[in-house]
Amino acid sequence: MSSPDRIAAFRPPPRWKQVATDVPGYEVWAPSQADVPTDIGPMVVTCGGCGEQARFDPREGSVTCSACGWTSDELPTEVPADDHRRLGATGFGVERKELACGACGAVLVIEPGATSARCPFCASSQIVIREQHGAPGPRPEAILPFAILADECRSRAAAWLGRGWFHPWDLVVLGRADSFVGVYVPFWLVSAEVDAEWRAQVGHERQERSWSPDEHRFVGRTVVDWRWESGRLRQAWSDTRVCASTRIAARWVTDAQRDTALDALEPYDPDLLAGFQAHTCDLSEPEGRHVGGELIRELARDACRTSIDSPHLRTLSVLSELSDERSRLVLMPLWISAYRYGERTYVVLVDGASGRVVGQKPVVWRRVWFAVGMLLAPGLLLTLVGIPLLLLAVGALVLPLGLVLLVLGGVASAWVWSSAAASETA
Repeated sequence: MSSPDRIAAFRPPPRWKQVATDVPGYEVWAPSQADVPTDIGPMVVTCGGCGEQARFDPREGSVTCSACGWTSDELPTEVPADDHRRLGATGFGVERKELACGACGAVLVIEPGATSARCPFCASSQIVIREQHGAPGPRPEAILPFAILADECRSRAAAWLGRGWFHPWDLVVLGRADSFVGVYVPFWLVSAEVDAEWRAQVGHERQERSWSPDEHRFVGRTVVDWRWESGRLRQAWSDTRVCASTRIAARWVTDAQRDTALDALEPYDPDLLAGFQAHTCDLSEPEGRHVGGELIRELARDACRTSIDSPHLRTLSVLSELSDERSRLVLMPLWISAYRYGERTYVVLVDGASGRVVGQKPVVWRRVWFAVGMLLAPGLLLTLVGIPLLLLAVGALVLPLGLVLLVLGGVASAWVWSSAAASETA
């Protein structure tokens, strides 16, 4: 802006244009709106001094290089294709494409030039890459960058897939394959203070002695006295995690990131989305706050139960009130791979921050049956042999031993079977 007596001393930067003003005697110059997008962050251009990346900030109207200090008032003539990708990510999906899966319903925000032959969540080929539908989702407040890179992700997944003798041995090859997709998953972090009042019947143990006519002596026994008690708990819970997408298996995602520390959260920067996909947020803030509030109430109930100094408890009722409720949307990193083995689809998730691996693995059930048979065989054999040997003195030793081994084998077989079934249907 300049007054009339200083017009000769003022030289506007190249391609700046004069805009209308209602103030007499003043002229207003501004960057061309056709050349400078005002709803995005700084553009990355090549530095004219050292050749490194320099940023043009439309709010300052200049280009500045952080490496050598070079500055320029000249507007960049064009934005490179890579920067279009980054600029389009500013609004968490603005000017980016969507990958919509017709099988599982997942909707991912992807880069404009990205292509995919299958859905990373269910390995289905029923996918459509389209323009974004509707307005962009809410802008995240923070983001947790990927700390586990692709090579480390594959090595961790291969080690996890190769663990367990009742799984196919060629799963290690699948883990090392280039099939993992880096996805940012939205989470609502809900915080609140809880004022909880509880009431329950609490049992207190005491010892009493009484005369036993059968044993002809005094014997002790434990008696539990029940009485109604009440108490109050005031506590604050911070950053209770609620998966902000209803189209993916939230239990898997939450399990993969249950031990992930939030200390490395950074303010949301669209540049961190470059090279990764982002799952859309379809759980509104009120819905996320409601789900988070219910989780906090459950935590408060558990805390009330823990605060009662007695192992005997029944008819516990907790009335809790939440105050100072807060929520914020963050993006959490996740590597995901859906693969087909036989006629089924299995999913492996690797936390992009901690490296924790969860998911499903196919089971070779004939190996499980063989293990169960080997565990039950000793006890069953000794039991069958011990029955006819009861006619002899040695049978009294063989049969009880066989029964003990049979019970132990049954317990071990149940554990092996449940572990195999849990790994396949996790």
